[in-house]
Amino acid sequence: MKVLEPICWEVCETIAEAKPSLRVTHKLGIGGKDDPPRLVFNVPEGPGLNASLIDMGTRFRLIVNEVDIVSAGSVAAK
Repeated sequence: MKVLEPICWEVCETIAEAKPSLRVTHKLGIGGKDDPPRLVFNVPEGPGLNASLIDMGTRFRLIVNEVDIVSAGSVAAK
């Protein structure tokens, strides 16, 4: 199974293949605020971790999965 991650996750740019660029690429559809800038970059293929912290109300749950990172071109439909 291949998963294309959403654009609104927090990622450390130190894993980028090249220098990240700062872009305003997507409109903010809620809140009536300015469109947010985002760091845009690619990462190298290879092993990785996918982690999600979930607020369960009275506790938190951390879900971590080992993943194989592949290029976006091998996942995205054209």
